[in-house]
Amino acid sequence: MAVARVKKIELYVHRTAVEEVLSVLQERGITEIFAAERNAAEESSARPARNGRDYAAALNDVNYLVRYLAPYYKDPVGTLGRMLGERDDVSVEKLAALAEKVDAGDLAAEVRKRERRLTELRSDVQQIKTLQQTLSGLGAFEPPLSMITEGSRMVAGFLGAGRAENLLEWKDAVEEAFGADAECSVSIPPKGSRDPAWGSVFYLRALEDRLAELCLKHSVTKIDLPSSLTGTVAEERKKLSDRLAALGQEEKYFVNWLQTFTDAHMDEIRRLGDYLTIMKRRQDAEEESERTEQVVLLRGWVPDSKAVELEQILVPYEKDVDLQLSEPAENDDPPIVLENRDCAKPFEMLTMLYGAPVYGSVDPSFPMMPFFLLFFGMCYADAGYGIVITAIAAYFLKKYRKMPDGIKRALTLVKYCGIATILFGAVTGSWMGDMIDAFPFLGFLRPVKNLVTLLEPMKDPMLLLGISLALGIVHIYYGILLAAYANIRDGRWFAACADQGGWLVLLTGLLIFGVGAFAAPGVEPLGKNMAIAGALILILTQGREKKGLIGKFVSGVLSLYNVTSYLGDVLSYSRLLALGLVGGAVAMIINLMSKLCGGTAYVGWILALLIFFGGHVFSMVINILGAFVHPLRLQYVEFFGKFYNSGGTAFDPFCYRSNYVNVTGRKEA
Repeated sequence: MAVARVKKIELYVHRTAVEEVLSVLQERGITEIFAAERNAAEESSARPARNGRDYAAALNDVNYLVRYLAPYYKDPVGTLGRMLGERDDVSVEKLAALAEKVDAGDLAAEVRKRERRLTELRSDVQQIKTLQQTLSGLGAFEPPLSMITEGSRMVAGFLGAGRAENLLEWKDAVEEAFGADAECSVSIPPKGSRDPAWGSVFYLRALEDRLAELCLKHSVTKIDLPSSLTGTVAEERKKLSDRLAALGQEEKYFVNWLQTFTDAHMDEIRRLGDYLTIMKRRQDAEEESERTEQVVLLRGWVPDSKAVELEQILVPYEKDVDLQLSEPAENDDPPIVLENRDCAKPFEMLTMLYGAPVYGSVDPSFPMMPFFLLFFGMCYADAGYGIVITAIAAYFLKKYRKMPDGIKRALTLVKYCGIATILFGAVTGSWMGDMIDAFPFLGFLRPVKNLVTLLEPMKDPMLLLGISLALGIVHIYYGILLAAYANIRDGRWFAACADQGGWLVLLTGLLIFGVGAFAAPGVEPLGKNMAIAGALILILTQGREKKGLIGKFVSGVLSLYNVTSYLGDVLSYSRLLALGLVGGAVAMIINLMSKLCGGTAYVGWILALLIFFGGHVFSMVINILGAFVHPLRLQYVEFFGKFYNSGGTAFDPFCYRSNYVNVTGRKEA
């Protein structure tokens, strides 16, 4: 229940054995190695030049290849299968042999060459399409375009675009200003046409400045055409179409090349990437450590339960290493290792989701397990839904046995939650809502359903509300007792008696007093005396950190105000009733709608099936979110708030980490 203890490592290794020692540490994955703290001045003098391979550059090439070639690769393993661990087992020896054979830099250079050409092709295609669009709007322009792009020694041409009314005004102005020295025309498309309005003018070059002034005055902008266009519009459009077809063929050739290249090399590129990632991490561990010319000092952590194993795996290197294990110093910040039984391991992810506990504090993974499952079952509250999510989780767990631990634990948690939902749904008689009662053809199941039904929330919600609040009281007491346990374990007996003991006496007294006032008058005095005793304990002890008698007394009295927070915490558990009722009510409405539509002539049964299955799938999906979040909220706020201290750092083991294969064995670098 407590966070696992760790030992501090100081491992002195001779330079000749560093790679071998790091490889065995990485294979076992039981240690965390952290970087040495250096300042800039130390770094330049203490770190000799490294002569090893530059894994970072090769890894960059591999990452580029994987990213760029991904659109051309049809992975034989589906996305879901890849995510759930459909990977080959490959030894490091085989990966190392692959790395000797395949040069990521050469592969990347080949692909980059094609990528550059493809980029140029696609840029040209885009330019041609833009030019085609421009020329398509100049269909009525008959003179050769060379008169616009080049002109003659004395005459120049101009093409401009603008609003129709502006172009007409511009034409009149040009004709008036230039007279016989210019020939101007405009093309105004019919209303509703998408073709642009344009105008052209051929003029003496000496009038160029005057023409520019008229264009500016009438908002006519020049249509820029490349100098390569010399023929008529129809001729140039034909040339562009031919050029576009040729570029398309060339692009197709390169795409086919990339697809063939990807099919041939993607698998080995991915494996190479996994190998380089492993070797890069090993290299980083060495580079970030303290070192002299002959000795490397690796600092880190190992779980206390793995310390003996660490000593054993270093026995073959005893001539080259010196291992020193010690307890964490007072100013150290040890990483957090959660060690629980298999049944509680899925709940570690819920703990870490909130934040790692501080070293030496209570690990809430196992304590939260029964209450989280119970609360989830109460919120989801339908045996039919429970069966579905349990079956889905069990199917994936059986089919994908190599899935990563994190996903496996998440699916195991879903399976546990599904089983809890089945049990609570059966007790409350909810099987896809009131499906068994609503549809007569399921009547043969009614005796079995009624046999296990102990509570019907829709008929007696107050009973379920009472159960929810009672569970809240038990849950809060549980949290207070865990806080007392942590104090007693650490030798803080007075704190356990004063803090947790005082509140337990006060809250118990108030409960007994309340029960006595409504149901059992005989116990009322006992409750009153216990409440007074608890209040006195809190008044006398809660201000013990303050200075002066007045400060201690005021702090003690003010601490009693926290009784309102306990009341609020208990009322918060009423959400268990609310969520359970909502899920049941939605399911009943779906069944009712399905039943009503079933009476429609001809298509009634189709509508009924669509509403039934579609509605319940929607209800399952939408309700599972609330059934997960609200029980988690009760854990984090009402339960953790009594004893939990977060702020730790999770243990980060030095181990193999891969994306595409399961790496086994080890290999000297």
